[in-house]
Amino acid sequence: MNTLIQTYLPRELRQVMLLFLLSLIVLIPGTGSGALLGQGDELMHIATVRESLTSESYLVPVLSGSTNHLKPPLLFWMGMATESVGGASHLAARFSSILLAAFSAILVYLLL
Repeated sequence: MNTLIQTYLPRELRQVMLLFLLSLIVLIPGTGSGALLGQGDELMHIATVRESLTSESYLVPVLSGSTNHLKPPLLFWMGMATESVGGASHLAARFSSILLAAFSAILVYLLL
């Protein structure tokens, strides 16, 4: 098995995959709880994602019935995608940020 992985996956790709896996292991624990909801603009972000899904406003994020221009729409679109797949939970709301953080760690590794 070990030689099969070494044969088909280059060393750098294996290292990137390991870094991605370790990033997820470090970042995911505890994100499903609501203990951190009072920090920053996370409440606004989650409310925008959920209201946009409820009102079926997928292209333009909506908060309190009006367009939300406070953050780039890509962040809300990713949040809508993860909540559509994972349901309305704290982990689903935060999963897009977790993925972006893991990819940032890979980017820093590749740049160094």
